[in-house]
Amino acid sequence: MKQRGFALAVVLWVLAGLAVVAATVASLTHDSAKSIQQLRQRVTTERAVIDTRARLSLLMATGAPTTHSYFSPGGVLFADGRPLAVTDGHAVEVQDLSGLVNLTKPEHRRLTQVLLACGAKEDQVASLIDALEDYQDVDHNKRLNGAEAQEYRDAKAPPPRDNPLMSADELWRVMGFGSIKASWEKARCGDLVTVHGEGIFNRNTAPAELLVADGMDLATARAYVQSRRDGLADPLSQERRSNDKSNIFAWEGTSYVGPVARVRHHLQSVEWCPSYVLELNTTQPGGPVLVKEPLAETCEPLKSKPLHSLPPPVFVRKDNDSNSPDAPPRLPFSLR
Repeated sequence: MKQRGFALAVVLWVLAGLAVVAATVASLTHDSAKSIQQLRQRVTTERAVIDTRARLSLLMATGAPTTHSYFSPGGVLFADGRPLAVTDGHAVEVQDLSGLVNLTKPEHRRLTQVLLACGAKEDQVASLIDALEDYQDVDHNKRLNGAEAQEYRDAKAPPPRDNPLMSADELWRVMGFGSIKASWEKARCGDLVTVHGEGIFNRNTAPAELLVADGMDLATARAYVQSRRDGLADPLSQERRSNDKSNIFAWEGTSYVGPVARVRHHLQSVEWCPSYVLELNTTQPGGPVLVKEPLAETCEPLKSKPLHSLPPPVFVRKDNDSNSPDAPPRLPFSLR
């Protein structure tokens, strides 16, 4: 009887051990399957981003600039920040950086409005703008409300580089800007500024917040942006008019999209949104298209449903073109 009881105990111990082993194997298998799924999802996402980036580069390089888009043989690539459908579950926003405030070439009146909207107090604005210009100029002469190397030493902060900002994040090294960082980020004011581009402001690709900074009331600015995305709005006139409250800077002529754009991807398969700056390049080493400031940002919901799609890359050969259709492409990539 004792031997049977001992044998039963051994069997139970063996079964318990086997159950532990089985549970461990099942857990490892589940973790392995989950890791493989995540890896496959990451590879698929990266492939979608890379393919779309190459496609955008081609469309920008071969398209003719208009007031708010690049007109390519494959269709219209809108560059005013509206969402464009790529595939199911994948949309992309292309923002012409001429439509944003350039921090390396700040225009005081417009930047003042942006700072006030992003949390700065009226008595802070002058010192913030002067400090920004002192940080970037090559001399060591302090502006009236600015800050040069001595003020940074007194604050035990890294000295100014005396060169233009290299990225938007460098703004937080400028004296005084740390005090508005929380309100700036809460209002997503980083979407309104850039450190790239030529510094020419294009009101036809500007978001509503910057149209307000240019003198429009908020309702009019939002209505204009919506009508622009619906294809119903004409380009904003930039001729000199005394009664044109939307053109307080008295711009003359019409601006067009520039050679630099910020791209943000929205993919349902991941919780983060890749973004970067695409710059058409003819003077710097690195190729015909440069990629700058790649980031993985927290996704924000799309402001509106995509009404347009990203056009396909299409090569059109004119009948009178004497070049061979088999000539090698001018860009260092090819698209299927």
